[in-house]
Amino acid sequence: MADEGKASGCKISIVVPVYNTESYLSQCIDSLLSQTYRQIEIILVDDGSTDQSGAICDEYQQTNHRIKVLHQCNKGRVSARKNGLRYASGEFVSFVDSDDWIESDMCERMLCLALTSGADLVTSGFIQEEGDVWEERTDAFQEGLYNSEQQLKEIRANAMIYKGTDRLGLLSSIWTKLYRKELALDAMGLVPETMRRGEDFVFNHLYLLKCRSVYISKGVYYHYRCYEGSTVTSPCPDFIRQIGMSHLILRQAFGRMPDGEKLLKQLNTRILLDFIRLWNGEVGGQVPVPYYCFNYEKLGEGRIVLYGAGKVGTDYHRQLVKTMSGKLVLWVDKNYKKYWPKEYGVEPVERIKHVCFDKVFIAVESEKLAGEIRRELTEKFRIEEYRILWQPPMCYWL
Repeated sequence: MADEGKASGCKISIVVPVYNTESYLSQCIDSLLSQTYRQIEIILVDDGSTDQSGAICDEYQQTNHRIKVLHQCNKGRVSARKNGLRYASGEFVSFVDSDDWIESDMCERMLCLALTSGADLVTSGFIQEEGDVWEERTDAFQEGLYNSEQQLKEIRANAMIYKGTDRLGLLSSIWTKLYRKELALDAMGLVPETMRRGEDFVFNHLYLLKCRSVYISKGVYYHYRCYEGSTVTSPCPDFIRQIGMSHLILRQAFGRMPDGEKLLKQLNTRILLDFIRLWNGEVGGQVPVPYYCFNYEKLGEGRIVLYGAGKVGTDYHRQLVKTMSGKLVLWVDKNYKKYWPKEYGVEPVERIKHVCFDKVFIAVESEKLAGEIRRELTEKFRIEEYRILWQPPMCYWL
């Protein structure tokens, strides 16, 4: 629990963007008013609601001095959060969506970690509620304080893609974290108000660049309600442009960092995976199509020859060109004429004899076929076993 001496002067401002959530809003506000840590202010930003949400906010303000209500024309969550931040008087700030709710000890426990560790960012997990199904989610990193330059580099290098997997290192959600207000103001100022998808993701990674310390917590206090008709599940017709906006903003920010190249590779992969996952829901694709990815860490460093131009090879090639283009020296396949010409060109396997490379990466799904290719490379081309790589492809479905 928060040390009373340390916490007595610390206020948490909780910013709640509100838009047409009259059915859930009271539960949300009640959960905030029930916090065991009392030094809070609740800023409800009515984003031009057309139902009774604005009136509900006003009713709560009349009965509790800790509640401030702001009304604005409908401009979206980013605008509402920016507006709330401008009126926040707390040293720390957190965000809650108006159709969700939090456990009564969330603020106290998060503040305790912030004060005892001195962290600029404290994270936690959440429970996703979809009907009767509840699922807990937490950050992939181990719990604890990360405050050295090397530790912060580790956080940044694995925040979007955790150690070569498809898992997020840090949850993208804005509402599972406690921020220092001044840093949050700076980061939120860089997020365009036109963003409707990925705004939490962009904000968190901009904020992370400003952090001198991060505390990863495995506590789970936030209840995220997932239902048909919510803002997040509603269709976004321009989601491709939204993804492009996320990429552009973060690419510019990462370009100024010493470890910017690693961050950019991670960003490209994350954007690709998110695009795959969003495709069916946003664009309406109905036919499931496999998309194959590989583990970057297991691939390692060095100049690469990619062997295979089928479905797996094409997907691998797209990723390599996007994230590791300087390392790809040749793309080959036995049936190269079937695939040639292409934008980057598939060449006959014999071309391996005429290029300098460090490893051959076999891009096929079947382990048996990979074994046959491996034998061909060792026996016919005299390539050492340790220079030939194959890994079971990670398959996602469009």
